Amino acid sequence: MKIPVRDIQRCEAYKIGATACSVAGSFHASPIRLRVHCLCTRHQFATHHIQRFKRRHATSADCIRKAEPRDAIIGDEIADDDVDFGYPSEVKKLIMEVSQEAAERSLQAITEAESEALEFLKKQGVTTVEFAERDAYNAAIPDMREVWFKSMVSKGLGDQAKTVLDYWRAKQAELE
Repeated sequence: MKIPVRDIQRCEAYKIGATACSVAGSFHASPIRLRVHCLCTRHQFATHHIQRFKRRHATSADCIRKAEPRDAIIGDEIADDDVDFGYPSEVKKLIMEVSQEAAERSLQAITEAESEALEFLKKQGVTTVEFAERDAYNAAIPDMREVWFKSMVSKGLGDQAKTVLDYWRAKQAELE
C-alpha cells in the first residue's frame, strides 16, 4: 500500500527529520502501533526534538541515533520552501549550511576511500591501464537524451520533451 507523501510528512518522526532505517510493517502508516528498530535523524541540532519524541513514543522506537554525514546531505528536503516543516528561516538556513558541510565531508571520505581501494588493489597485483581512446569511445556512444527525445516525439510528446531537453542541457552547461 502506498502512503501519500503528505501523510508521510505529517508523521511525527518525519517532522523532526527522522527516517525509519529498519521497519517491521509500514512505519509511516502507523508509527505508534508498530515497532521501529531504528530512527535516523538528519540533523544534529534536533536533540531536544529527539528526547521529546522518545518520551512521547517510547514504545515505538528501539533506538534513535544522530545523523551521519551521508544522512545530512538530504537536508535540503527540510529546508526546501515547498515543504514546510514549520522551521523558521534561520533554522532552514542552518540546515542547509550543516548539510553542505556534511556533503563536503562525505565527498572527501569517498575520495579517500577510492584512493585506499585503488592502493589495496594494486597491492593485490591489479594493474591499471590508461584508457587512451576516450574520443572514439564517446563518439560510439549514442546521446541518450536524443534517443529519449526521439522516443517522446514518436509518442506525440515532442514539444514537452523539447522543453525538458532544453532545460537539461542548460543545467549541464552550467555544471561544465
